[in-house]
Amino acid sequence: MFAPTMTGLGERLHLMSKDVVLDTHIADLVNVIRWEDLTGICLVAHSYGGWPASGAIEQVLERISSVTLLERS
Repeated sequence: MFAPTMTGLGERLHLMSKDVVLDTHIADLVNVIRWEDLTGICLVAHSYGGWPASGAIEQVLERISSVTLLERS
């Protein structure tokens, strides 16, 4: 299981800058999937994470078997 932290958040807070944008977070997810050579994955996203997850799906769709979006009701 992988639970990547996006640039500028959590333990990667020191990387926050005005240059960190949605495309940065999409690249974070895509890079983990590609560098770890993950296939057949279930991509799970929560709240804002749905945006970068959607962008990542466009780039690595062939590696993803399912997607779960968690929302608070």
